[in-house]
Amino acid sequence: MKVKFAVLPTALVLALGAGSALADGDPLETFNRGVFVFNEQVDKFIAKPAAQVYEKVTPRPVSKAVTDFFQNLAAPITIVNLYLQWRPHDATTQLARFMFNSTLGVGGFVDIGTPMGLPYQKTDLGITLGKYGVAPGPYLMLPLLGPSSFRDLPARVADEFADPKFYMNRDVALPLVAFNVVDIRARFLPLEKSIIGDRYTFIRDAYLQQRAFAVSGGIVESDSFLDDSLEFDEQNQGSF
Repeated sequence: MKVKFAVLPTALVLALGAGSALADGDPLETFNRGVFVFNEQVDKFIAKPAAQVYEKVTPRPVSKAVTDFFQNLAAPITIVNLYLQWRPHDATTQLARFMFNSTLGVGGFVDIGTPMGLPYQKTDLGITLGKYGVAPGPYLMLPLLGPSSFRDLPARVADEFADPKFYMNRDVALPLVAFNVVDIRARFLPLEKSIIGDRYTFIRDAYLQQRAFAVSGGIVESDSFLDDSLEFDEQNQGSF
């Protein structure tokens, strides 16, 4: 069943419902908070200022085109995992979307798929393993990479083999990764006011609940944790 949260970001809705119930899933909290402090400093002095400049100088249609490009570039990860999850219809839909966006959509800068009835979906190997019964294990905050878990970390590494950037020349791939980080951070800027209370706890609980939701059968049609829209009928994991 496809589930879509239309008014509030999924992260906000889930985190408000999570509370302290997820604390038992964080036995490494002391270590994780230390890493989180480091990530916050990197964000304060590098990522956030870059995102603010990017948001200020980039017209909205251009920033949307950049977001569409990066979502399309990562589509093979979703396609492979949808097949692994025995969801051939969804996998074929995403494959068709990827092909149309990569060709008629000028390399993915124009979202051709959505108007054609091929909506964006996102999944990964961590969710695939969860569907096969692999428990998430303890929560893990990674330097620079943000929220993860003992299940999701090795899965994230394995997903790299389905990521086109893995096969690119390093001189091309590294700037793309950096630009992607800035784009993601810029989309998160409007949601900072939605973070209630302790930032570490909010982000942890939102991440764990969103992953549990996806494993249980939800299909994430937009990366709600980073979605910059709170509007009705508008459509992932950061450490910020």
